[in-house]
Amino acid sequence: FAVASVHLFYGMTLLWRGDLAGAQEMLDEGQGEFTSWGFGHTGLTYLDAHLARVWLERGDLAEARRVLERNPAGPGTSDDVRYWLGAEHELLIAEGRLEEALAVSDDLARRFGHYTSPAAGRWRAHRALALHRLGRQEEAVALAEQELAGARTWGAPGVTGNALRVLGTICGDLGALEEAARV
Repeated sequence: FAVASVHLFYGMTLLWRGDLAGAQEMLDEGQGEFTSWGFGHTGLTYLDAHLARVWLERGDLAEARRVLERNPAGPGTSDDVRYWLGAEHELLIAEGRLEEALAVSDDLARRFGHYTSPAAGRWRAHRALALHRLGRQEEAVALAEQELAGARTWGAPGVTGNALRVLGTICGDLGALEEAARV
């Protein structure tokens, strides 16, 4: 029973560390255990949000979409909803569905805007990328700078590197991209 949660959280950790094969293995194990133990919709939504991100990172958008849609998030502000919406947001951007992605980031801001650490959700950085791709450069830069300031406040290398990468991408700033690689 308890090992199912271990597989979920270890899978999340491996995903955050970039070990996609290990993350998929742990999350697939967790999927089977969550189902056999009858953990219900919330647990499966939580798990599928992360498994979808594994497929997204691998570049398989169709599989990411399939996984994400099998347990859609409901209303509310629980962590499963936050992670699911975050995965949906990233996937919509990767699919080029930018206006839909902005609507999801508006929803994320309404429900989870009180989280100040970018580690709790990178929706600001992803929204900045969508705005940039839509030609809304001033908004994109302002949001990317806000994300970087928040990341530097918290000091976590993963979110700081991501914020620098996004700002560097949006502004064409090689220095920010080099710093992102060093972080």
